Amino acid sequence: MNPSELLTSHVLEVMKAALDLKANISQIDPSMLPTEMARLYHLVNADGDVRGLPAYVGQGGAYGPQNPAPRDSQQSVFLGARYALACWIDEIIVDAPSCPWRERWKENMLETQRFGGSSQRRWRFWAQAELAE
Repeated sequence: MNPSELLTSHVLEVMKAALDLKANISQIDPSMLPTEMARLYHLVNADGDVRGLPAYVGQGGAYGPQNPAPRDSQQSVFLGARYALACWIDEIIVDAPSCPWRERWKENMLETQRFGGSSQRRWRFWAQAELAE
């Protein structure tokens, strides 16, 4: 697989897992929330060849809870597609009014688990989209 196909395949795998979770979330035992979040975190974090793609990991591969991404309005560091995926997953869960895990998810969002700091997805997502162009 070439890098573009590898990236596309992985992004689709992550999106499918997130959409499957959202579709079935009301039928999943709430005690399984940590397990489901860990599964998505692992997928977003990525192993294997996709982890070596700059388009996926960006320049911010080292950012995490102990080393948060800079919080600047200029947003000069590209965080890669995995940042967009983490934000998107958080958004589809947190912004679903009928989601029974909504409040608990807010306390452990993928964005903050993977990239540290506080939730900044509402503005940083768009700044990152501009950097990706």
